[in-house]
Amino acid sequence: MMSGLYCTTREKRSEKIYDKLAIRRYPPPGNDRSGHREIKFYRDTLGMTLVGRREKVEEGYVMKQTGYDGVQLSVASFRVCPDSSNSMEIVQYLNKPGEPADTSSNKPGNTHLCLVVDDLRAAYEELSDQGVKFRSGPVEITAGPNKGGLVIYFYDPDNYILEMFQPAARGNDE
Repeated sequence: MMSGLYCTTREKRSEKIYDKLAIRRYPPPGNDRSGHREIKFYRDTLGMTLVGRREKVEEGYVMKQTGYDGVQLSVASFRVCPDSSNSMEIVQYLNKPGEPADTSSNKPGNTHLCLVVDDLRAAYEELSDQGVKFRSGPVEITAGPNKGGLVIYFYDPDNYILEMFQPAARGNDE
């Protein structure tokens, strides 16, 4: 399990219109309709906390929400940090699946999840040892507001792109 996730809390701002962020990731249709592969990766490999699991959701509101009559979903909810109100959900369509998307990072409309870590090189080594596929080794950021930080892209079991980012050390750049 990856250690050293960099979890911070920010002061609440009264003008914001939301109080938590939920990211939904849709695995492509395939042989693993249980979602166990994705759960194992996000919980056991990345160290997120599984906070909820609904293997078959088919209530009427879901049909209204998605626009698909008779839809059945499988949902797993995670917290990146135990004390955070932000969550990530993996939602799998058990029926009515769409075609797999091209998850390339340069495709308009594609997004990815960025995990901020304390020690990117150590996280890279740990995840590499577990067989996680990376696009490259750690890359130093050489310009812009994150200059001096490190960044890397890697893939989950369905080839969705994830990012790890280590902010630059502050205080010695004057």
